Amino acid sequence: MDIRVSTEYPVRVDLMIEEGDKRIIVEFCRTASWDKLSHLLLVKELDKNVSKVILAGRLFPDSILRAAKLLKVGIIQLPDNIFIQKDNLRPRGKLTSEKAWKIILYLFEKGPCSIRSISKSNNISYGWTHGVITNLIARDFVDQNGNLVKITDMQGLLNAVAWERPLKELEKTEITTSFYSTHDLARTLTAWAERRGSTVVMCAYIASTLHFGLGVRSDMVQCYIDDMGTMETVRREFSSEIKNGIKLKIYKPDRNVLDNSLTMDKIRITSKDQTVLDIAGLGYSGRDLLLEMVRSYGANST
Repeated sequence: MDIRVSTEYPVRVDLMIEEGDKRIIVEFCRTASWDKLSHLLLVKELDKNVSKVILAGRLFPDSILRAAKLLKVGIIQLPDNIFIQKDNLRPRGKLTSEKAWKIILYLFEKGPCSIRSISKSNNISYGWTHGVITNLIARDFVDQNGNLVKITDMQGLLNAVAWERPLKELEKTEITTSFYSTHDLARTLTAWAERRGSTVVMCAYIASTLHFGLGVRSDMVQCYIDDMGTMETVRREFSSEIKNGIKLKIYKPDRNVLDNSLTMDKIRITSKDQTVLDIAGLGYSGRDLLLEMVRSYGANST
């Protein structure tokens, strides 16, 4: 993969098959694009030994198919279970690190944008931003057209985020409380923590409800508590033997969730960015909610 086809021109392709003095050139893609088609035609024009060019991919817009037929470009329809990756674009780094997640959220909000604009807007170095975008392109979640990049596989990207940071792995305990209202429990816990000078931040569903008006749950409150002593005290003071009381699920954070937290309706909740990441970490159980949140994220960016 990633083969240079000419000593005279710096042109590279995904696959080259040689038959005597003739060459067959193949480019791979998830979704066929005009850039890919143009690249194949450029290679064919520059290298007179190329006898056939082929575009192999999963999705082919009708306009691309018509043009390929007219230009005598071969088409190979690949099955969905084939993973396409270029060797020169190896996935590196976590998608859910704080900086990488900021970059992904910016793409959610702004749509097609340049790497430089992402870097400047988020105060992240150009090199780091470029590395994250390269990772996303290598995994076929993002496509680049000129100097603009955009998300092309939202479902795949969200699946990868859920797999990389499942919220379940941060869970420490779950208790049943004597409360019958999630908001009453969250407000009481917020006030209790403030009086003690402790850190308790509500997250996931109740944070989604307050930020987006989405994800209402009437049976459970989720929160982050960093200190194990505070966690034990909460479990002791808020536990109840009432069968139908609101459940409190406690997570130990893997990052600083306090600094960007805020208070809404007298409830301390995670930031908007963190809330989207937490819902993503719920996996398939939170998928419909997550897609609504992502759509809302983009709609609110103007």
